[in-house]
Amino acid sequence: MPVQIQIGSSIVQRVVEQEAPFFDALQFFPTLTSELLAENRAWLRPTFLDAEDRLVLCIQSYLVQTPHHNILIDTCVGNHKPRPARAFWHMLNSDRYEKNLAACGLGAGDIDFVLCTHLHPDHVGWNTRLENGSWVPGDRGQGREGQSKGYGGSGGKGTGPSGPQSKKRRSDNEGS
Repeated sequence: MPVQIQIGSSIVQRVVEQEAPFFDALQFFPTLTSELLAENRAWLRPTFLDAEDRLVLCIQSYLVQTPHHNILIDTCVGNHKPRPARAFWHMLNSDRYEKNLAACGLGAGDIDFVLCTHLHPDHVGWNTRLENGSWVPGDRGQGREGQSKGYGGSGGKGTGPSGPQSKKRRSDNEGS
């Protein structure tokens, strides 16, 4: 079972999609000098830096479970997305994220709200998924009450960007 943090009556867990070395440290931090990297290499390895000086990063969501809602903060890279600038994310096809969400006791349809901290590709990937050749909402638009959740915090019950009682989640970034 994933590590849980209890805050009052809410539980916070991370849902990992990938944890690996991704970017060359000197390229990722353009003002980092080789000398400064060398001075810090001993404590950075192996947890934060691999043997080839690539940064070890974790691509993850945070799941916040309140007594009333399941909230997913960021949705990682996602599967089947064209990301040609990042070979390690390009057309990713993995079941790790869904398995790790299941290890928290939930499936995509159990998520009530998705909060995207910003719209970089590694934060919005599972907002949509490829199903039978079409992009559909990551949670398939079904809540525990059988009602569309909308997109943007209305839960399908208020007047969010999709309007009241929306039948389909609004997606400004189809395929993102």
